[in-house]
Order: sequence, then structure tokens, then C-alpha cells
Amino acid sequence: MKKLLLVGLVLGGPIIMAGSTLVAKPRLTFVGHATVLIEGRETTLLTDPFFKAKILWLKRRVPAALAPEHIPPLDAVLISHTHPDHFDTDALEKLRPRPLIIMPWGRGKSLRSKGFQVVSLRPGEQWTHKNTTVTAVRARHNAWHNVGFIIEMDGKKIYFTGDTKLFDELKTFSDMAIDLMLMPYAGTPVIGNIWTLEDAAQAVAWVKPKVCIPIHMETLGNWVTGRPSTPPETFRDLLISQKSETRCLILRPGDTMSLTG
Repeated sequence: MKKLLLVGLVLGGPIIMAGSTLVAKPRLTFVGHATVLIEGRETTLLTDPFFKAKILWLKRRVPAALAPEHIPPLDAVLISHTHPDHFDTDALEKLRPRPLIIMPWGRGKSLRSKGFQVVSLRPGEQWTHKNTTVTAVRARHNAWHNVGFIIEMDGKKIYFTGDTKLFDELKTFSDMAIDLMLMPYAGTPVIGNIWTLEDAAQAVAWVKPKVCIPIHMETLGNWVTGRPSTPPETFRDLLISQKSETRCLILRPGDTMSLTG
């Protein structure tokens, strides 16, 4: 496994960086694309697993930092929607022990038939485990039933948006006091569902998280043109130019950040 990058997240203060191969929990590791490993003191979660080397005609430009076999035991996998770059069923089969799967309402029949335990959530519904609460929230995407998730654990509130386009309800999220927003961009705007850089910046301005981490970028080329996505530094610079109060933290696949502080 590659050497990890330790980022001490001191909300409202400086970000301290140092090389490390061991980061104390609670911690967050960016595996790649929209796949994020969140290890709390009592609960471990994985978002939108995607480990494949290609989808249809698109080859993966940046490999996943971990193989499914190297993912630690999970309490649950959060599935925002079932597009193949967010719902890797081959990877789910390799996770040991088999985790609980949390996904949008009306989905999961095929997983149940394979012996997985599935919890289906509509926006506003919750799953609670030990010291962790996961709340499904609305998302707007061209998948059949899709959600985002608010994850509350160890005194932190993390918003995993899933794939979505900009929509007015995000303005109400500023009342939630989000600590960390996993911010996707760099999809295929021609489809009309994935945030462009400008829409992503607007979403950050509405949600007002303390910190955002760009995800869903650089993994695949544009679905229509095949061109690589805009790098996350461009998104960070856009937020800076807009004098955003949100700190933009760039993680590369395999980087780990501490969630303490």
C-alpha cells in the first residue's frame, strides 16, 4: 500500500500536513472517484464503491488506491445511486465480512438475492449504528432513485452529495453546520446532471461547509469527448477567487486525513 498523506483537519485553524503510514481514527481515506473510506472510532463506512479498470469504452486514468480485498471490515456501504461508476457489484462481493448496504429506496433486489442485507432509505430517513447516524438527503440525477447522505459521527458532520445537479434545496443545507463536504465535479455536463466547476462552487457557497474535498474528478475522461477532467487545483482556485469561506482540501487517491480537531 502506498505511503499515506496525513492531514490534520483543525477546523477554523491551520491544516498541518506530514507523511505517515499510520493515522489514528477517526480518519478519512480517498480511495478514488467517489469512493471514500470513513473510519470512525466505532463505525467504518465506504461510499459508492468503484474499483474497475474501465467502464464501456472509458479506461480508468487513475487507479483505485486500494483493492476491495484490502478494505478493512465495514459496518456499511453507502450507495448514492446505481450507475456503474458508483455501484461496483464485483467489488461488493469481495468485501469481507459482507457489510450492510444502504441505498436509495426501490433498489437492492439483486443484492438481497445474493445474501446481502440491504437498508433502503428515502430522503429524510435515517440509519443509526453505535455513535453514527446516516441521513439520506435529496439529490437530483438521471438515475432511478438517488440520494446523498449526511454522516454524523465522532462529533463531525460529513455531507456526501452523491451525483447531483445544482438545485435550490441545497440552500437549506447551510443550517446543518456541515464540517466536511465531499464535493463531486467533472462529470459530463452535456448529460445535464453532474456539477460543472461553476455549479460546484455555487453548491459550496449555498451549503457553507467548513471544508470541502473535490472528488469524482480525473478518474475517467469525459463520457462524450474522452478528454480528461479539469484538475482539482482549478476548482480550489475558483473558490479562492470567489473569496469563499470554505477551505478546499485536495486529496489524491490513497491520501488519508485525520478527522480530529
